[in-house]
Amino acid sequence: MKRFTHSFSRCVSIWKWRFLAFFLICGMPMAPESRAQDDEDWAEGVDLSRIPEAADRPVDFLTDIKPLIEKHCLSCHGEKNPKSSYQMTSRDLVIESGDYGGNVVVGNGLQSPLLHFLAHAVEEMEMPPIGKGDAMGRDDVAVFRAWIDQELPWDEDSSVTVTTSLGVTGRIWSVDGNKNQFRQLHGFREDDSLGISSFSLYHPDGKGGAWYTEGSVWTHPEEFKVLLGYEQPKGPWFQSGIEQWLTFDTTTGGYQRGLTPSTFTAPGRFDRRHQHFWFESGINQDDGPDIYIGYDYRGIDGTKSLLSFGEAADDINGNFTLRAMRPSQKLQNNEQHRLTLRIGTDFSEDFAWEDQADIDWVRVDETISQFGSFTQGVVDPEQRIDRDITWDSLRGSNSIRMQKQLPKQWLLTAGHSFSMMEGQSVFAENTVIFNNNFAFQGPVGQGIVLNQHSQLGNLNLHGGTWDNGLSLTAGLQFDWLTQNGAGFVVPFPGAAPQNLDTGWDQFRLSESLTVQYTKIPRQVFYASSQFRQTRYDQSEFLDTQVNRLTEASQHRQQYTAGWRYRPVSQVGIHVRARYTNDSVSYDNPIDERFGGPGTGYSAFLRNREDNLFDVEGRVSWSPASDWSLETHYQWSTSQIDVATDPANDFNGDLISPGGSVNSADFDLHSSGMNIAWIPANGWTGMVHGSATYWDLSAFANGFPGVSPYQGWTWWAGTRWGRILSPKTDISAAYDFSAANFQDGDGNFAFADGLQYAWQRASLRLQYRIRPELRTFAEYAFSIWDQPSLGGSQDFEAHGVYVGLNWSLAVVRNPSNPKN
Repeated sequence: MKRFTHSFSRCVSIWKWRFLAFFLICGMPMAPESRAQDDEDWAEGVDLSRIPEAADRPVDFLTDIKPLIEKHCLSCHGEKNPKSSYQMTSRDLVIESGDYGGNVVVGNGLQSPLLHFLAHAVEEMEMPPIGKGDAMGRDDVAVFRAWIDQELPWDEDSSVTVTTSLGVTGRIWSVDGNKNQFRQLHGFREDDSLGISSFSLYHPDGKGGAWYTEGSVWTHPEEFKVLLGYEQPKGPWFQSGIEQWLTFDTTTGGYQRGLTPSTFTAPGRFDRRHQHFWFESGINQDDGPDIYIGYDYRGIDGTKSLLSFGEAADDINGNFTLRAMRPSQKLQNNEQHRLTLRIGTDFSEDFAWEDQADIDWVRVDETISQFGSFTQGVVDPEQRIDRDITWDSLRGSNSIRMQKQLPKQWLLTAGHSFSMMEGQSVFAENTVIFNNNFAFQGPVGQGIVLNQHSQLGNLNLHGGTWDNGLSLTAGLQFDWLTQNGAGFVVPFPGAAPQNLDTGWDQFRLSESLTVQYTKIPRQVFYASSQFRQTRYDQSEFLDTQVNRLTEASQHRQQYTAGWRYRPVSQVGIHVRARYTNDSVSYDNPIDERFGGPGTGYSAFLRNREDNLFDVEGRVSWSPASDWSLETHYQWSTSQIDVATDPANDFNGDLISPGGSVNSADFDLHSSGMNIAWIPANGWTGMVHGSATYWDLSAFANGFPGVSPYQGWTWWAGTRWGRILSPKTDISAAYDFSAANFQDGDGNFAFADGLQYAWQRASLRLQYRIRPELRTFAEYAFSIWDQPSLGGSQDFEAHGVYVGLNWSLAVVRNPSNPKN
C-alpha cells in the first residue's frame, strides 16, 4: 500500500506540471491563419518563369481536373496513407489538409504553393518528385492554375466505383543442397504450394467513407493475412486484421578446415511461427479531439538458431582444443499484448496536443540449449546445457505532446512521457551428459522481481525560413531511468540461497542545434551540432558471491555540415561531412568476488574513447523524364582508444599490463549507382548496385590483437521489361550479392573471415486474356555458394510460378442500386 501511495503521488505531481505547461502554451499568441495568404514575400524561392499563364477558358472539373489529379496525384495523396497527410479527394481537403495546411489560395493560383509544386517551381519540392512519377505538362499546369483562379469548382460525381481483385498463384521449387539455408534466405519452404497470393475489395459508401478488405492465404496454414476495415476522413473508422507467417534459420554450425567432421548440423529444422492480431478504431472530428483505441497481440512459437555455438573437440598438433562449432538453439514461446488509448487534435492546426496511454503485458518462456562434445570426431553431441528462463511483466506508460505555432514563423513543440513496469523472472540451468545418462543442476533463480520507472521530456523550437534565408531548430531532451531487482539465487544444489539485489540509475541530457541557409539561389547550406551527457550507476550484490558498484559518465558530441546544390533542375549535388566523439569514464567504488578483490569486466576498464569521421557525396541527374541516374560515395574512419587496469589470471600472474591502448581502427569505403530508363519503344530498364570496402584492425599495446580484416561486400542488380504486344509483355531480373573479406595475412579459415556469393534471377511472361484478366508464368533460380563454411550451406534451386490475376471496377449509383 505504501508503494501504491508513493506511485499515485508521483503521478499527481507529474500531471500537475503537465497541465501547467499545457496552459502556458495555450496562452501564447497565435500565428497568422495562413502563411500562403498573409506572407507578402510568397514568391521567395519560387521560380516564376516555370509557372505558365492561366488557361483562358472555363475549366470543367470532371473532364479537365479530375483526370489530372488521378494521373499525377492520387498515388501519393489519395485516401490511403496520404503523404504529408495531404489528400486530394475533395475540395476542402485540397485547400486545407496536409501537415502545414494552406496549400491553395482560393482564387489566386499564382500564389498557391500547390501550383508551385506541380510546376516544379520550388527546388526539392517538385510534385510528383523527380524520378517518381510523370510531371504535369505546361499546358496542364495552365489549366490547373485557371481552375484555382476560378475558385476550384468541384462537381461531385454521385456514382461510386467498387474495385475488387484476386490473384491465384502456384509455385514449385526444386532445391539441391542445404534446404534450411534456402528457407532462411527466401522466407518460405520449398514444398509445392498453391495459394490466393492476394485479394482485395474496396467499396465506397457514397458518403465519403469506404469499406475495404485485403489479404492472402496459402495452402500451408502458417501463411495467411486478412484485414477488414472502414475508413472516412471525418467520423468513426476501424480496422482489424490477423496474420501468420514463418521465419527460418540455418541448422549448420561452424566450419574448421582439417577437422573431421569439418562442420556439424542439428537434426530437424529451425523455424518460428509468428502470429499477429490487431484491432483499432477511432473517431476523427472537426469540432472536438480525435480519439483512437487499439489492441495489438504478437506471439512467437518455435526454435531459433543462435550465434553462440557449442563446443566440439579438436586435436591440433597433439593439443586438445575446444572449438565453438556445434549449432545451439533457443526454444521460444513468447507473447505480447498492448492496449492503446490516444486522444488529441490535428497537428496541422496552430495549436495541437495529443495524449497517449499504453498498457503492455509480456510473457517470455525460453529454453537455450547448447550442445557439446569432448571426443574428437564425435558426430552426435555428448552433453547439453539447458538454460530455462521465464519472464512476466506489466508496463503502463503515458505520453503527451503539444505543438504551438508562434508569430514570426516560429513553431514550438513539447512532450513528456513516463512509464512504470513490474516484472518477475525465474531461471534455471541444467546439464545432461548423454553417455551415462547423468544430469546435474546449475544455478537457479526464483522470485526475481524487477521494478522500473522512467521519464522523458523534450522541448523543440523551429524558426524560419526568414527573409535572410536562415532557419534554425533547437532542441533539449532529458530522460531518466531507474530499475531495481531483488530475489534469491541458488548457485548449485545444496548451497545456501544467495540474496540478489541489483540496481540501475541513469540520467541523460541531450541538446541539438541545426541551422540552414537558403539565400543563395539553388543552394542550401546546413550545419548541426548534437551533445549528450549521461551518468549512470550500476550495482550487483549477491551476498558472498559478487559485490560490485560501477559508476560511469559519458559525453558525446557530434558535428555535421552539408551542402545541397541544384545548378539546373535536372542535376542535384549533396555533400555531407560528420565528426563524432564519444568518451566514457568508469569508476568502481566496490568490486569484490568470492570475498576478495575483483578485476573482471567492467572493473578492468577505466576509459574508452571513440572517434568517427565520415564524408558522403551524392549526385543525381535526370536529363529527361524517361531516365535518371544517381550515384553516391561514402568514406568513414574510426579509432577506438581504451585505458585499462592491470589484469591477472587465477594464479595471480600478470596477463595484461594495462594502460592506454589504441584498440581498433576501422575504415569503410562505400559507393553505389542507380540507373532508371524508360525508353519510348516499349522497353523499361534499371541497373543499380553498391560496393563497400572494409578495413578493420585491432591492437593491444601496439601489437595486433587479432588479424586485421580486409575485404569487400557488393551488390548489383538489373530489371528489364518489354511490351511485346498490346496483350503480352515480358520482364527479367537478376541480382548478385557477395562478400569476400578475411584476415590480412591471407590465412583463410572460418574464424578469420567470410566469403559467399548469392545469385538469383527470374524471367516472367504475362498475357492479358481480357482487360480485367491476366495470366503469367515465371521461371526463377537461386544459387548460394559459401566457401567460408566449407560448402555446407550451398544450394542450387529452381522454381516455377504460374498464376492468374483478376481485377474489376464496377461503377454504382447509390441512389439506383440496379445500376
